[in-house]
Amino acid sequence: MNNQEKAGFAFFALTVIATLVWLFVFPGDVEKGKTSASPDSVSPGSTTSLAQPPSEGDAPPASRPPKINPQKKSPVAGKTAAQKEKKNKLVLKPGAPPLPATLRKSLQPITPVSQSPSSTVQNSKINTRKETITAKGELSALPYDQLHEIIAATLKIINPEERKQQLRELGSMLAKDDTSVSFDILEQMENQEDMQTFVSAFLPALYAEVPGEALDWVGQITDEKLSLFSHNLIASQWVEQDIQAAYEWALQLEDSHARHEVLEVIGKTLAKEDPQSAMEWALQFDDETVRAKLVANTIATWSVQDMIGLANWTIRLPETEENNVIIARQFNLWTQFSPDKASQWAVKIDDHDLMTKAVTTVARFWARSNSKQAADWLLATNQIDSEKQIAALSSIVTDWAKQDPTATGNWVATVTDPEVKKILSPIIDGLAKSPETHHPPM
Repeated sequence: MNNQEKAGFAFFALTVIATLVWLFVFPGDVEKGKTSASPDSVSPGSTTSLAQPPSEGDAPPASRPPKINPQKKSPVAGKTAAQKEKKNKLVLKPGAPPLPATLRKSLQPITPVSQSPSSTVQNSKINTRKETITAKGELSALPYDQLHEIIAATLKIINPEERKQQLRELGSMLAKDDTSVSFDILEQMENQEDMQTFVSAFLPALYAEVPGEALDWVGQITDEKLSLFSHNLIASQWVEQDIQAAYEWALQLEDSHARHEVLEVIGKTLAKEDPQSAMEWALQFDDETVRAKLVANTIATWSVQDMIGLANWTIRLPETEENNVIIARQFNLWTQFSPDKASQWAVKIDDHDLMTKAVTTVARFWARSNSKQAADWLLATNQIDSEKQIAALSSIVTDWAKQDPTATGNWVATVTDPEVKKILSPIIDGLAKSPETHHPPM
């Protein structure tokens, strides 16, 4: 090798070494050559490519209160195995009844996704998805700071369906990544619907991967509406797997609104399985707010499943202020939409005293929606004692006459039974002279 060749080789070697040193010392300069779309360049209705994030994102206003509490420590982190085992045991707060035993048996726990026989296949799909995303240079391959730019561009999409699809995709991806990123992304969102769309995909995916982490994540949300939405979402999944554990979690929640939200989810699940036991369970709560909500939800569920069964249960309740509210909820609904079925049910009860209570109850609530039909039916019913019948008719006529004395008077005039007419006529005459009686416009 002559001197000229030696000099050329030495120059080439020095160039390679200098290039490597520059790349090592100034790696960020390499990234500057990459171009990205500006959020403002997103056309209305178009979907932003996750592979091409915008250069700048919109920073959230400093005055807006945070939606999460990142300083709150995880209630699970740092616990020993013994402490975790103790936490798994149900500790009931005063006034919180245990779940009905029959319901605990009927709801068999479902094996979590991570422990199911097909978990290998499912996990391999997840890994394949991640590798595909990385290979395409999409979300998982992007630096942390570009995630904010992606969400900023996503929130500029005008088309609501494309916007939701993008948010759901983002939520599903991040559930398998660093969950702290999800908090930062939520801070960029102004719209409650956007936040709930993102969480609706993120939280179930996170729960399927690491249930405990999902619970901790929910506990850090400070935005009230989003917190209730998230607690409802995770409770709806958990009750299908382990309703007892979900109940324990609900009772330990410090936020009363979140606790009530989860208890409602549990109550609705129980009502679908055994509405009578669910109702009896709900009535044992000392908290009046919780009790009222659970009772109302159970009535709604039970009435759809078995209105006759609900009526048979409510008509046997003792006379109390709270029970009267339950009876009113059920019979108001039934006599308004199906008065014929309600009236047929009432007269078929074998026990005479119970039948009398059922007939007068149906007539009383039926009269609220149609006084004439209720009065006609009650007058024609001869299965109950005349004394109870006339008393119920008097009550209906009194309320009816206050609203429409003319129509009420005309109806009383058609009554053929002299004893009944003798009692009802004075009611009409007395109310006709009262200044408080409402006279409908002519």
